[in-house]
Amino acid sequence: MLSVLLNLVRAETGWLWQHPELVRNVTPIPGLISAAAIAAAERDWHAVCEACFKHASNRSKEIQRVMRVHRDPFEPIMCVLEADSPLAEYRKITDDILKRMPDEDRYPRAAAEAVRSFLMLRLGLHLGLRQKNLRQLLVCPRGHFPTSERRLEDMKRGEIRWSDRDRGWEVLVPANAFKNANSSFFGSKPFRLVLPDLFGPLQIPKRLHRAASRGAVGRRRRPRHSICEDGEGKQQGRRL
Repeated sequence: MLSVLLNLVRAETGWLWQHPELVRNVTPIPGLISAAAIAAAERDWHAVCEACFKHASNRSKEIQRVMRVHRDPFEPIMCVLEADSPLAEYRKITDDILKRMPDEDRYPRAAAEAVRSFLMLRLGLHLGLRQKNLRQLLVCPRGHFPTSERRLEDMKRGEIRWSDRDRGWEVLVPANAFKNANSSFFGSKPFRLVLPDLFGPLQIPKRLHRAASRGAVGRRRRPRHSICEDGEGKQQGRRL
């Protein structure tokens, strides 16, 4: 935070330094900003920026003398890990998405984005895939021919498709799509899992396709999409 502040008030190049007109929007806050401080800033904005820069620099040096650099990757999610049921804590997020689901007819784009968020969370919790593998999952709507396993290996991507044999939606990801493809867990075989009823009231054949078609509302539907068309999956999720 101090580094950001230093960049903002830095002489000549700082954004706050370059916009003295901002002081006109400042109002007194009891115990924090006095009317006298505002008047001083109006008289000489750059002098106030210089004083702020000097103060932030000194505070930064004081912190560097006593700070300890450490990295605990579990700290941000410790409240979840210490819960009686960590998965149940994440399920609260998906339940909240369903409660706040926009009307599909009035707000088709927002509804599609909400469904996609719900699907990404539920699939992530159930499959345990890395984010790269998850966002690159293709979606083959029911009634269409699924992508061949060899083709998926060439693309190093998985696919969600309907399985007539198992009467359910399955996820098929070739082993070479994973970072640890040479692990004994795969044994050179693809990862395949038939999904249980993860989606509650959602109509999967229709809404999974709509979620994947986000941004294509009102246009011709495409037969196969990436479940997440943003970022890296956008260009690769086009019609095959």
